[in-house]
Amino acid sequence: MKTRLAISELFDRYSMGQRDFRDIDLHDVILSWSNLSDIDLSGANLSISIVEGICLSDAKLCQVNMSHSDITVADLCCADLSQANLYKADLRGADLTGANLTHADLRGADLTGANLKNTKFLKTNLTGARFRKSELSDAIFCS
Repeated sequence: MKTRLAISELFDRYSMGQRDFRDIDLHDVILSWSNLSDIDLSGANLSISIVEGICLSDAKLCQVNMSHSDITVADLCCADLSQANLYKADLRGADLTGANLTHADLRGADLTGANLKNTKFLKTNLTGARFRKSELSDAIFCS
Protein backbone atom coordinates (compact mmCIF):
# COMPACT_ATOMS: atom_id res chain seq x y z
CA MET A 1 0.00 0.00 0.00
CA LYS A 2 1.25 3.45 -0.92
CA THR A 3 1.63 6.15 1.72
CA ARG A 4 -0.60 9.20 1.22
CA LEU A 5 1.43 12.40 1.46
CA ALA A 6 0.02 15.91 1.83
CA ILE A 7 1.16 18.30 -0.88
CA SER A 8 2.48 20.77 1.71
CA GLU A 9 4.62 18.04 3.25
CA LEU A 10 5.97 17.07 -0.18
CA PHE A 11 6.98 20.68 -0.88
CA ASP A 12 8.49 21.13 2.62
CA ARG A 13 10.61 17.97 2.34
CA TYR A 14 11.62 18.80 -1.24
CA SER A 15 12.70 22.33 -0.24
CA MET A 16 14.86 20.80 2.52
CA GLY A 17 16.67 18.69 -0.09
CA GLN A 18 14.81 15.37 0.03
CA ARG A 19 14.38 13.90 -3.44
CA ASP A 20 13.29 10.31 -2.69
CA PHE A 21 9.49 10.06 -2.72
CA ARG A 22 9.13 6.59 -4.19
CA ASP A 23 5.82 4.75 -3.91
CA ILE A 24 3.82 7.65 -2.46
CA ASP A 25 0.14 8.27 -3.15
CA LEU A 26 -0.61 11.65 -4.69
CA HIS A 27 -3.65 10.70 -6.77
CA ASP A 28 -6.24 13.37 -7.49
CA VAL A 29 -3.98 16.30 -6.49
CA ILE A 30 -3.06 19.63 -8.06
CA LEU A 31 0.68 20.26 -8.47
CA SER A 32 0.48 22.72 -11.36
CA TRP A 33 3.46 24.98 -12.14
CA SER A 34 5.66 23.43 -9.42
CA ASN A 35 9.38 22.80 -9.79
CA LEU A 36 10.22 19.26 -8.72
CA SER A 37 13.21 18.60 -10.96
CA ASP A 38 15.46 15.65 -10.04
CA ILE A 39 12.74 14.13 -7.83
CA ASP A 40 12.32 10.36 -7.53
CA LEU A 41 8.63 9.49 -7.77
CA SER A 42 9.19 5.94 -9.00
CA GLY A 43 6.15 3.79 -8.35
CA ALA A 44 4.11 6.79 -7.14
CA ASN A 45 0.40 7.17 -7.86
CA LEU A 46 -0.45 10.51 -9.48
CA SER A 47 -3.48 9.26 -11.38
CA ILE A 48 -6.29 11.72 -12.08
CA SER A 49 -3.99 14.60 -11.03
CA ILE A 50 -3.47 18.05 -12.46
CA VAL A 51 0.23 18.70 -12.94
CA GLU A 52 -0.05 21.24 -15.75
CA GLY A 53 3.20 23.13 -16.33
CA ILE A 54 5.11 21.15 -13.69
CA CYS A 55 8.90 20.88 -14.01
CA LEU A 56 9.93 17.25 -13.63
CA SER A 57 13.11 17.48 -15.67
CA ASP A 58 15.64 14.73 -14.89
CA ALA A 59 13.04 13.10 -12.61
CA LYS A 60 12.90 9.38 -11.92
CA LEU A 61 9.33 8.38 -12.75
CA CYS A 62 9.75 4.65 -13.35
CA GLN A 63 6.46 2.79 -12.97
CA VAL A 64 4.65 6.00 -11.98
CA ASN A 65 0.88 5.99 -12.50
CA MET A 66 -0.18 9.22 -14.21
CA SER A 67 -3.17 7.78 -16.01
CA HIS A 68 -6.00 10.22 -16.77
CA SER A 69 -3.80 13.13 -15.57
CA ASP A 70 -3.46 16.65 -16.99
CA ILE A 71 0.26 16.95 -17.76
CA THR A 72 -0.10 19.72 -20.37
CA VAL A 73 2.92 21.96 -21.05
CA ALA A 74 4.95 20.06 -18.43
CA ASP A 75 8.75 19.93 -18.53
CA LEU A 76 9.70 16.25 -18.55
CA CYS A 77 13.08 16.69 -20.27
CA CYS A 78 15.36 13.71 -19.68
CA ALA A 79 12.85 12.16 -17.26
CA ASP A 80 12.88 8.39 -16.85
CA LEU A 81 9.29 7.32 -17.47
CA SER A 82 10.10 3.69 -18.16
CA GLN A 83 7.14 1.42 -17.45
CA ALA A 84 5.01 4.48 -16.59
CA ASN A 85 1.23 4.30 -16.85
CA LEU A 86 0.21 7.31 -18.95
CA TYR A 87 -3.06 5.80 -20.14
CA LYS A 88 -5.28 8.59 -21.51
CA ALA A 89 -2.92 11.24 -20.10
CA ASP A 90 -3.11 14.75 -21.54
CA LEU A 91 0.44 15.64 -22.55
CA ARG A 92 -0.42 18.39 -25.04
CA GLY A 93 2.49 20.80 -25.42
CA ALA A 94 4.68 18.88 -22.95
CA ASP A 95 8.44 18.85 -23.40
CA LEU A 96 9.71 15.27 -23.27
CA THR A 97 13.05 15.94 -24.97
CA GLY A 98 15.38 13.05 -24.21
CA ALA A 99 12.84 11.26 -22.00
CA ASN A 100 12.83 7.49 -21.64
CA LEU A 101 9.39 5.95 -22.28
CA THR A 102 10.56 2.35 -22.60
CA HIS A 103 7.72 -0.10 -21.88
CA ALA A 104 5.41 2.82 -20.97
CA ASP A 105 1.64 2.67 -21.51
CA LEU A 106 0.57 5.64 -23.62
CA ARG A 107 -2.70 4.16 -24.90
CA GLY A 108 -5.08 6.98 -25.76
CA ALA A 109 -2.63 9.67 -24.60
CA ASP A 110 -2.77 13.08 -26.27
CA LEU A 111 0.73 14.26 -27.24
CA THR A 112 -0.49 16.99 -29.60
CA GLY A 113 2.21 19.64 -29.99
CA ALA A 114 4.58 17.82 -27.61
CA ASN A 115 8.34 18.06 -28.04
CA LEU A 116 9.56 14.47 -28.38
CA LYS A 117 13.06 15.06 -29.74
CA ASN A 118 15.43 12.23 -28.80
CA THR A 119 12.68 10.50 -26.81
CA LYS A 120 12.92 6.72 -26.48
CA PHE A 121 9.77 4.76 -27.30
CA LEU A 122 11.13 1.22 -26.93
CA LYS A 123 8.35 -1.36 -26.66
CA THR A 124 5.97 1.46 -25.71
CA ASN A 125 2.23 0.91 -26.10
CA LEU A 126 1.12 3.77 -28.35
CA THR A 127 -2.29 2.39 -29.33
CA GLY A 128 -4.60 5.34 -29.98
CA ALA A 129 -2.00 7.94 -28.93
CA ARG A 130 -2.24 11.26 -30.78
CA PHE A 131 0.92 12.98 -32.08
CA ARG A 132 -0.56 15.81 -34.17
CA LYS A 133 1.97 18.65 -34.66
CA SER A 134 4.47 16.95 -32.33
CA GLU A 135 8.22 17.30 -32.79
CA LEU A 136 9.50 13.77 -33.39
CA SER A 137 12.98 14.40 -34.80
CA ASP A 138 15.50 11.82 -33.60
CA ALA A 139 12.84 10.02 -31.55
CA ILE A 140 13.56 6.29 -31.25
CA PHE A 141 10.73 3.85 -31.90
CA CYS A 142 11.18 0.11 -31.56
CA SER A 143 8.54 -2.52 -30.97
